[in-house]
Amino acid sequence: MRESCTDRDQLWERIRRSTIATELKRVGVELLVAALETDSGPPCALNAALQAAMSEYARRAKPSLRAFVELIRCQTTDDYRPNEALVPVVLRRHCHGYEHLDALPDIAAEGRIQVLRKNIRKEQDLFRCIVVDADIAAIWTELVFSPFGVVDKGAGDPRITGCVIHDLSFPEDASINSHTDSTAITTPTYEHCSSIAREILRCKRVKPGCAVKVTAGDVAAAYHNACTHSDCVYIFPGRIPEDNAIVID
Repeated sequence: MRESCTDRDQLWERIRRSTIATELKRVGVELLVAALETDSGPPCALNAALQAAMSEYARRAKPSLRAFVELIRCQTTDDYRPNEALVPVVLRRHCHGYEHLDALPDIAAEGRIQVLRKNIRKEQDLFRCIVVDADIAAIWTELVFSPFGVVDKGAGDPRITGCVIHDLSFPEDASINSHTDSTAITTPTYEHCSSIAREILRCKRVKPGCAVKVTAGDVAAAYHNACTHSDCVYIFPGRIPEDNAIVID
């Protein structure tokens, strides 16, 4: 499987370079290929020849930034995310026998927006999150958006189950995490589980005639009562473009 992935990766790289070279040649620019490594290791300088070729193409062809990026990535309207790991035929062959194999091609092509919608809807109906139209961002200009993601939840069917995550580390160097002052964060303290037993015994001593009851539940249940401070919610919204929606936790 690893060799197959390597072969596909190398083939894709040749296709990409050929596509870029053909387009640059169309406007009279030559794509020069420089060695990725020298005898002394990776070069410690920018690829000036490639920089010059890219710049000259931009000057002559004057493509939009979006069109330029799509050219370099070899994106097309039929295949907007060219990635050998997302090719349906490859997925079916290498994941043969997987219980939810039929769901993988759809997830690779379309993501898991149905699971995202389902989980957001639950929180929306309970007023644990706010969902408004996208144009409201023009009113609340302080909003800082981070992307949503969905990860597997146990052995559940990935088409209908999953945990929603908020990727506060993206985009790199412009994310919530990268602009957080770590020195202002209180260092948490952890106690051994024996502290629970000690607290039960203390309650028993204080109220010897009463039964001591312990609330059990998962972490998510506890956090339902620990909301983000209203002064800080502006840095935790996300978007669902398909629904023209802004979600604020």
